Amino acid sequence: MQEVLLVIKEQMQFAGVASRIAKYSNKALYQSHLLGNLWQVLNPLIQLGVYYFAFGVAMGGNRTVQGGIPYISWLMIGLSTWIFASTITKQASSSVYSQVGMVSRMKFPLSILPLVKIFSELTNYFVFLALSLVVSFVGGVSPSIYWIQFIYYLFAMLVFLYSFSLINSTVAALIRDYQIFLNSIMQVLMYLSGVMWDLSTRNLPPAVSKLLMLNPYAYLITGFRNTFFYHRWFFEDRAQTIIFWLITFFCLIVGSHIHIKFRSKFIDYM
Repeated sequence: MQEVLLVIKEQMQFAGVASRIAKYSNKALYQSHLLGNLWQVLNPLIQLGVYYFAFGVAMGGNRTVQGGIPYISWLMIGLSTWIFASTITKQASSSVYSQVGMVSRMKFPLSILPLVKIFSELTNYFVFLALSLVVSFVGGVSPSIYWIQFIYYLFAMLVFLYSFSLINSTVAALIRDYQIFLNSIMQVLMYLSGVMWDLSTRNLPPAVSKLLMLNPYAYLITGFRNTFFYHRWFFEDRAQTIIFWLITFFCLIVGSHIHIKFRSKFIDYM
């Protein structure tokens, strides 16, 4: 437990450093481009346009899902969550071995590197989410009091992604093949997390549907949809919420333990 407290303390102490590194990384990424940081808005806009044409026009713009929600609106909320979560999961897994040389020359802990990746992608996520909500407004979805729990699901997503990334970044630094394995798993999880289809309404045995909902990514995607479309509080799904946080805390405990144990040896493994 002391390792978990140490990691949490480091995140609180160096959050400002992580934010500045993220801003510098994004600036460096786009500085040679004519449009510069405007690409942080254009990239989500282009992605949204592609998905809107593919699923909202080419496949029938009048399709609806449970509750009469336009499918394209329902899909966009799920995609905004999945694209952010999967991008962080994959990129943060390489954060240690790709940046360990820089950290060896600077005074901040390796444990903030997954947090840097999270900060780097937050702008893209908020832009994509805002565009998704615009599509929802056009489709007839109206704001409600339930939207305040967006704060809960955002917090839950960030804590889970950091905790899981702490494990992934440590293991990937020790076993480089793990990065390839993780990328393959994430491709499979896209179809098992309910991004494009509703896990609760498919013709699946109830036991299988419940098993799929134990997936933390499915919990988050379903949670954001419950927030914006289905007027359902997070504490109404008590069992799934408890399981999600148990998985998250397990990842945080394991991630903190192996990170603290091996971080002094990361340079030797590079």
